[in-house]
Amino acid sequence: MPGAGQHPPPAAAPDGRRSPAGLPREYRAGAGRTAPVVVAAVLAAVGAGLPVWAAPDVAGWVQWLVALVLGGLCAWFAAGAARAATVADADGLRVRGFLRVSRLPWSEVQDIRTEANPAAGTQRRAPLRVSHAYGPRGRRVALRYVDDARVDLDREIAFLRRVWREQRGDTWTPEAGVTRRIAHGESLRSAVAVGVASAMLSFVPLAVLMLLPLFGAVPAPVAGVLTPWAVMGLGVPAAFGTGAALSYRRARRAGGRGL
Repeated sequence: MPGAGQHPPPAAAPDGRRSPAGLPREYRAGAGRTAPVVVAAVLAAVGAGLPVWAAPDVAGWVQWLVALVLGGLCAWFAAGAARAATVADADGLRVRGFLRVSRLPWSEVQDIRTEANPAAGTQRRAPLRVSHAYGPRGRRVALRYVDDARVDLDREIAFLRRVWREQRGDTWTPEAGVTRRIAHGESLRSAVAVGVASAMLSFVPLAVLMLLPLFGAVPAPVAGVLTPWAVMGLGVPAAFGTGAALSYRRARRAGGRGL
């Protein structure tokens, strides 16, 4: 099984030559990244089931039922983690997740793009950039494991875009308005991410503002307003809204006019 960021060699043509498109291509997490996740799931299941098994007043059949349910969930999670992948072949893109498989024929792909990963700042070892394919009406499909933590992202996206151009057919035309919808969606997601960051950064100055009455003379009417509920309840949403609005406006000016 290929490791993280690896893919099988290009399929060979009947005469022994390698396919010029380099297909199929498969991207998966690899055992080194999947195993810790599975181990964590097993430990969580053991922690959840242990109180039931240790309780003397719980019937034996209930204990076994809980064990079977938790064991089944762990097996399902391990199988899902092992099979999760993005596959590019002659027919299109196929993304296998835990619950479903998303398929996009090349003729339905409207674009393939990279973007910053909003989780990069909060998750250890998270990729900085991830990739998405866009289908009819701008439907967004995350390309699992096609990210800068596992592959040379620029090279792989260039490869996938080249295959898309080759395989989509001579009659392919972009769907009307889809570029505008994709740009609109990207602007909104970026605005939300900036809004969340702004809200988090506002906690320190808001806390200082809230504590002002404790360290200095503040007029009574102002002190009555500087309560935790008022400062945090109004300040945090205001920081979120301001950051999101400025980000969205900047995106429109940079290239999203007419969204």
